[in-house]
Amino acid sequence: WSSNIEPPPPHEIQIDLGGWYLMSGFRYLPKPDPIDLNGRIARYEFYVSAGGDFWGEPVAIGTFTNDISEKEVSFPPKVGRFVRLRALSEVNGNPWTAVAELNVLGVPGPSQPIEAPHFYVSPSGSNSNDGSMSSPWATLSYACGRVQTEGAIIVVGAGSYTDNGQCILAPKVNIEGDGKNLVTIKSSYSSWYLRAESNPIIDGNQKVSGFKLDGNGRSLARGMQVVGRHRFTIENVDFTAIRDTAIHMVGMLQWHGIQNGCSDWLEPVPPPDYARGDVIRNVTITGCSPDYLSENTMGASVYIQSLEDLLIERMVVEEGPSFGSSGNAIKSWPGWLKHMTIRDSKFRISLGKNPFPFVLEFWNLETDSEVYNSEFYGMLSLVSARQNGGTWALKFHDNYVNFAEAVGYYIDGHEISMSHLDFYNNHVVGHALGLWNASNMYNKYGVNHIRIRNNVFDRSDRKAIALYPGIPMQTGMDDIQIVNNVITDVGNPKGGIVVAVKPAVKVTNLKIMNNVIQRISGMPALYLEGASAYNILNPIVTNNDFFGTGSIVNTGATAPVISNNLNVDPKFRKSGEWREFYSLEAGSPLINAGANVGLPFNGSAPEIGAFESSP
Repeated sequence: WSSNIEPPPPHEIQIDLGGWYLMSGFRYLPKPDPIDLNGRIARYEFYVSAGGDFWGEPVAIGTFTNDISEKEVSFPPKVGRFVRLRALSEVNGNPWTAVAELNVLGVPGPSQPIEAPHFYVSPSGSNSNDGSMSSPWATLSYACGRVQTEGAIIVVGAGSYTDNGQCILAPKVNIEGDGKNLVTIKSSYSSWYLRAESNPIIDGNQKVSGFKLDGNGRSLARGMQVVGRHRFTIENVDFTAIRDTAIHMVGMLQWHGIQNGCSDWLEPVPPPDYARGDVIRNVTITGCSPDYLSENTMGASVYIQSLEDLLIERMVVEEGPSFGSSGNAIKSWPGWLKHMTIRDSKFRISLGKNPFPFVLEFWNLETDSEVYNSEFYGMLSLVSARQNGGTWALKFHDNYVNFAEAVGYYIDGHEISMSHLDFYNNHVVGHALGLWNASNMYNKYGVNHIRIRNNVFDRSDRKAIALYPGIPMQTGMDDIQIVNNVITDVGNPKGGIVVAVKPAVKVTNLKIMNNVIQRISGMPALYLEGASAYNILNPIVTNNDFFGTGSIVNTGATAPVISNNLNVDPKFRKSGEWREFYSLEAGSPLINAGANVGLPFNGSAPEIGAFESSP
């Protein structure tokens, strides 16, 4: 198959397979001529449909490599009869498309699956119509009020809508727009535009997807509220210019012990139930947080609570004065996020007039929750946690955290006030980590079992890592491991790592090992400051490289073990992206010079620094 030269891409081919199949992938073979490159597909979308009249969101999107090999693409299994390949661009920017072979991967499905009832909304529709394809309704809010059948799909056709009503979405009813770049709904409603609420928690098993919700210059009060629904998915939806919160997704709004907003000072009271298996995917949010001073001091553009197995992926949140907002990005208070995952996402806020600019504020994490491969521009706040059957409460890793905007402000650093945290493989720029004992929930037992490893702390202000046990809650810290990190270029430094202990509390089992601390203007690499000589008990400070720093200052440690620390040029590679930049050159004196701290290593011993060298 090949397209004509005109019009330019996108081009597409639609195929009726002649029967029903459970499809899970396809193969695309370009023209086999290695010299004639013209017509090879670069960016693509692939769709599966039951009837060929409504395609919904693509089951696969991507970019093919530019060669003559056959390419195979997999996607989650879907039953259908029709497939559609859209070629969005050609490898050389040419205006035509060619396909030598297109093979669909799957197995025969049912003779004809039961078709979910479809109802239609169109810019040319009328709310006096019956909602059929030939007689569509005019607004989504009207459709939501009419459609109650489980499994039904409300199809929102391409175009622009003004809808100042409210969508009350029944369980197991789905909304599928033609695409967030094709469907815009503008609303000025005075509360939540879409509400899906159940009490007690029930199985929602539903999806809202494929449109943009425009708050009409922050005239729309709030976006989507989902309460008490298992398996509720928000996918491929954009939110813009909403006054106070784009997404509010919770299992339970209230339960005994947290009423009246005072739970953070009381005993920790977990929710009696969680909503499970909810998903937020491919969502972009801009300018949807409340104004900090005049609207909602506790607010954020995304608010989540009492959820288990929540997945957030490919989310982008942009908040700040340039977007007409001054609140925070994503918040969970009083929290209770169990085995939650955030990945491949980006969150950004700006100082503006917000005195507590938290890009991520999470309370009461539990059971191996995980945040990775994401970017955060703003301050982190992680407060209170329990393992609850997991190895860790939270694994925070492979992220880029930049709050250089805060240099000179918020000098105590990102708020780390939780136990059972594994913080690793992160690049932290412009702001320190501040470990302290916030007077909240599980912190009554102390802040314990934290491992900070394999990170690079770059250009932070005054220090890179600080421990403040006993501030403000008079509980201590135990089992704090700061190992295999690189700390570099601290501005106005007091020290690279600072431990400042209040009277009557103690730090026990503190390990500072295998770190590189350099370029801190000759100030101490480590500052151990206690209210008495008995506050920091038996810390281990060994096998570090304090290159060009001042000596260790110790005014509060009892029987410290300080040995095998170097003062040599680590010989970083100093080229490439940050992991490569801070990896060691061959011949570095830090190779095989570290101590065994329980992490994997190559060679005869671990390296000093953040990254192991190749064997």
